Amino acid sequence: MPCCPLCLAVVHPNRDKNRDSRFPLDPLKSHRPKTASRSPAKAKGQRRTREALPAPPVPPPSDLIREWQVCPVFATHRKGFCTSCEQRQRTYRLLVDWLQDDKFLGARISALPMHLQAFALNDPPSVPAKMVPLLPKRYQSAARSQEFLQLLVLAWCIRQAEHERFAAMPKASRVLRELSDYGADTTTLLDLTYLPEEILEIVPAMRGIAAEERQRQRLDVLSYRKNIAQGREAELQEEIPPEADQEARWASQFGIDKQTDESSRQVVWTLLFVPLTLYLRRFIVGRKLDSWRNSKPIVSDKIFKTASSLVHLRYPCLWSDRWTLVKKRSYPFLQS
Repeated sequence: MPCCPLCLAVVHPNRDKNRDSRFPLDPLKSHRPKTASRSPAKAKGQRRTREALPAPPVPPPSDLIREWQVCPVFATHRKGFCTSCEQRQRTYRLLVDWLQDDKFLGARISALPMHLQAFALNDPPSVPAKMVPLLPKRYQSAARSQEFLQLLVLAWCIRQAEHERFAAMPKASRVLRELSDYGADTTTLLDLTYLPEEILEIVPAMRGIAAEERQRQRLDVLSYRKNIAQGREAELQEEIPPEADQEARWASQFGIDKQTDESSRQVVWTLLFVPLTLYLRRFIVGRKLDSWRNSKPIVSDKIFKTASSLVHLRYPCLWSDRWTLVKKRSYPFLQS
């Protein structure tokens, strides 16, 4: 899987003071001192095993609901950010909203690893009464609130299975370990780099099919509506596809705002990269100041290169490691 090296200039309390700061650490390469002795796991004749990501317990309902909510005023700025949510990932909410209309939830549960199937099949605890008003209106009854909570648990299990798959990759495991050595939390990195890839593949295809159907049925629909307006009996042989505006509103809730085959143009990447780059800024630093007039540290390009390479490593078919696009999307938020 092709991937550009991730170059990090990291400030670490135990960093070697004799190291030349002009040569930043590279998380794709190990900088630990080499020793002559072999560890038991690397002894000659023994096969090295991959490090498995430990499966954490399912978070309590209140935590799942807050993660889905993103922020109290999320509905007013789906494509934007506010100070209370600019560092919070949104892809979990995208997955939950996507699953609400899924008719094959049983097949999704069957596809999970066995240890996660148990979580998805168990009855979750009740939704706290004070959090029921935060749920979508159609799920605010007692019975349906439990149904929505089951969706939250299933979405968490699906994401956790993807985390485990990615963390088991040798290169990904090495990169995550190197980043964690300098203070980054592995679970946070996995959450911030997660994207429900089926949304980015299926929604544009569905929009393209619907556009073709609208064009093909245009004359039949016009004739049908004309007859209805004149009080005549009329019947359509095929189901009318949704209007373009209605379809666009539906797709935009998943961050698919453009009808194009070039997936990198979709706003969903902004929703992914802004929180990720804001988090990486804590561990990747550039020069302190560019001049005496500037009171803020310079935003290092290594932040955008690292974010782009991490996402490319996880989704090589969806993101082509173009760090300049990451900078274009994220830089205004890192300046504030």
